[in-house]
Amino acid sequence: MFIWISSGSNILFGFLIQVKLTAILSIEHYGLFSASMGVINLLVPVAGMGVASFWLKMYGKHSALDSNVVKISIRLIMIVLMFIIFSIFIYAEYCTNDPLETRTIRLLSLTIVGVVFVDLISTKLQIENKFLKYSLLQSSTLLLKFLSLTTLSFFVDDINSEVIAIVWFVITLIVISIYFKDLRIILFARPGVSIISKTQRETVSLTSVFKGSWLFAGTGVLYLVWNQGHIVYSQKLFGNYQAGIYNTAMVLSAAISLFPNVVFSKLLLPRYHQFIYNNMNALKKYFFWGNILLFSFGIFTSIMVITFSEFIIGHFFGEGYNESIYLLKLISLTFPFRFLGFNSGSIISTGDHIKVKFRALLIVSFINLLLAYYLSKVYGIVGMAMSISLSELVLVGFYIFYVKRIILR
Repeated sequence: MFIWISSGSNILFGFLIQVKLTAILSIEHYGLFSASMGVINLLVPVAGMGVASFWLKMYGKHSALDSNVVKISIRLIMIVLMFIIFSIFIYAEYCTNDPLETRTIRLLSLTIVGVVFVDLISTKLQIENKFLKYSLLQSSTLLLKFLSLTTLSFFVDDINSEVIAIVWFVITLIVISIYFKDLRIILFARPGVSIISKTQRETVSLTSVFKGSWLFAGTGVLYLVWNQGHIVYSQKLFGNYQAGIYNTAMVLSAAISLFPNVVFSKLLLPRYHQFIYNNMNALKKYFFWGNILLFSFGIFTSIMVITFSEFIIGHFFGEGYNESIYLLKLISLTFPFRFLGFNSGSIISTGDHIKVKFRALLIVSFINLLLAYYLSKVYGIVGMAMSISLSELVLVGFYIFYVKRIILR
């Protein structure tokens, strides 16, 4: 119940945030901010090192989180975080031409710390089945961003991407402070507190945790190649204006996909991690009925987007963003298959099958980069949207084949 309400509110606030950003910023500055966020979002999975997903796997296997695993995981994350933020500062200095973009990326890099720890807190709440608290955590960040943008638009005349980056950083600090009690439990990881216990007798090291978690980080980055990566690529290739147009379609498609993604990748994933070890019949049942539900919902969503995209973009974003209407319609054609991928993709994330998921994403990401490069030469940003549709069809087709023939045989 709470997950459904939270997903709906996240879609609403995510949409309203983009509307506010496009109203506050010019198309060029919106494109600059979107590309800067794209760089940050690409590196968030690396900074988190896949630890949140690794914890879900370990909990599914042992019905608890080992205290040493938690402590070593936090140490690993802190080391990687420092390296990532340092690397972003170097990138901002030498790979950007606009001083405003340089400052924006540097400020946004600081938000990675908050995003990573919020993800760990979310994982703890998922495992504990505290879905009300989990839902509030997921919605609070977006709500605060929307309220902040609304307030800024009334009292500040000259708002640019740098100001918004500062606001985003402050909001992450506020959210972490609200949930500091849960974060403290994770950071200190004392056995017998919450979901943490002593489940493993063997020695746990940075190397063993890294070996268990890096594939989850890798899959997170690879999936973002044709999402956030495309936004960065469109800016470098076509400029801030086209990046702003392209990002509008990408953000709307991501917001529309959020609801089924949250249900299957967040709500059901802890259960899938348990089913893969203890209840294969239940997993088969969830796979069958989940696919029917997701495919049907995907068809309905595609029809709605194609029907109302002109009204949505024209009314809320303005005529300046009309070029994104066709892009959104094109991407929406993949929704039935994209939604299917949330179910089968979650199942492949369980057990030791994450290795297969990583290889599949690596191959499809490489195919996508080739398609994006060649199609964008011919069709511009429309070609990039075409590459997304083709890549997701290939990926989801493999997911379903592998789950049916290998995991559930």
